[in-house]
Amino acid sequence: MTLNVASQSTIDTTVCETYTAPDAQAYTSSGVYQAVIQNGVGCDSTITINLTLNAASQSTIDTTVCETYTAPDAQAYTSSGVYQAVIQNGVGCDSTVTINLTVGIPVTATIGGNYLIQQDEGVSFPIAFSGTPPFAVSFGATVVNNILTSPHTINFTPSGTMTYTISSVSNEICGLGTSSGTVNVTVGNSPCLSDVEIVSGSHAGLYRSSTYISSEGSVNGTSTYKAGNSISLENGFIVETGEVFQAIIEDCTD
Repeated sequence: MTLNVASQSTIDTTVCETYTAPDAQAYTSSGVYQAVIQNGVGCDSTITINLTLNAASQSTIDTTVCETYTAPDAQAYTSSGVYQAVIQNGVGCDSTVTINLTVGIPVTATIGGNYLIQQDEGVSFPIAFSGTPPFAVSFGATVVNNILTSPHTINFTPSGTMTYTISSVSNEICGLGTSSGTVNVTVGNSPCLSDVEIVSGSHAGLYRSSTYISSEGSVNGTSTYKAGNSISLENGFIVETGEVFQAIIEDCTD
């Protein structure tokens, strides 16, 4: 006759989330449990389980970066989106991190062109931006903020001939960017100086005006003629019917 004996044993274990005991019982909380199974000789084997059950964790990161973001799992991202990273938490279990990511692109600004204006006349020219808005741009002491679209038109009234360059450009996410180009503004006389010349008749001679015109007809007092631009003839100037007059452009910059 062979007499087999039951057996006892102990398991000390620390796991994440769920523990399955030797008797296939699943546990989801820490504690002391027993499992009874057959041992190697067919008798009861009573196992005492000292179970520490740690939990996985979840968290969220809302972040805005310039150009590149490196997630907690070392994955690099270069475009905006929602991503997940899985790493170990402080108790050795999975930590799932949801990343709400906004990636900004550095700003560049470009200007260019040559403009001819008259004294006290304004000039407008476009600034072409690339990158993530909103943008801010400065021309010396002139600063324009919260620019949302490209191109953006800026206005100046220079007191004289001027060359404009961008002092600085930036956006909210990436900070200072890069700029290129110049705008050259030439300020001419206003109005252009010219004369009206009567080339025949009793009133032959030069009369002050502001642009070119050639016409026939009777003019009394101050009259305005348009031929692209306008002229104003002085009071008292009379052109008799059939007489020909024309403006002779002098000292004009355009």
